[in-house]
Amino acid sequence: MSNSELLNPFNPPLPTTPGMRLLWGGLHEAASSLAIANAALNYQGLSLVIAPDVHTATRLERELRFFLAASDLEVLQFPDWETLAYDTFSPLPELVSQRLLTLYRLAAIQHGVLIVAVATLLQRLLPKKYLYSNTLQLKVGEIINPLALYSRLEQAGYRKVFQVLTHGEYAVRGSLIDLFPMGSAEPLRIDLLDDQIDSMRIFDTETQKSLKRVAVCTSGAITKLKPW
Repeated sequence: MSNSELLNPFNPPLPTTPGMRLLWGGLHEAASSLAIANAALNYQGLSLVIAPDVHTATRLERELRFFLAASDLEVLQFPDWETLAYDTFSPLPELVSQRLLTLYRLAAIQHGVLIVAVATLLQRLLPKKYLYSNTLQLKVGEIINPLALYSRLEQAGYRKVFQVLTHGEYAVRGSLIDLFPMGSAEPLRIDLLDDQIDSMRIFDTETQKSLKRVAVCTSGAITKLKPW
């Protein structure tokens, strides 16, 4: 294999046998991201990119999204807890939600890129069975027991508030249930007709205005990811 092949970010070499190691050299600045993007396009599977730290992982995610914008490849970054081992406070709800969302997507993705910092990679994850046994799925037309739903949310660590602003919160106003599920990028407004889900809409937390309709919502029914 020639040096020119090793240094070409538009056509980076890939391992041809299991366990084969290749060294890419001479890649500076965003050239490494360009090489990773082209390698991911040519590999029919999930490409794992291990970054030395969270800052580099965030930069790689930004650059890979740019280089892969015209493709259908999904680019995911598995977030770090951003806490130290002996910190007494919990990680931000947004981080917990993003980790859940990434875990859900990993179960379905066939062709894409996962970026993770090496320190994050060394952390243990919850079992897949536990993740899916704590998944909340709601569908338009479904009959639910509102009191049972509130109880499940409370047991999972959700907080009942007057106005939903962030992940892990829910509010009840008459027949309306506002919910910001963990593992969801957007909050959800559920409109009940008696005990039936009549409609579900995404809403804006700043204006509190209802936006587009959705038919199904699948998200995490847990607000904390304990170590395993």
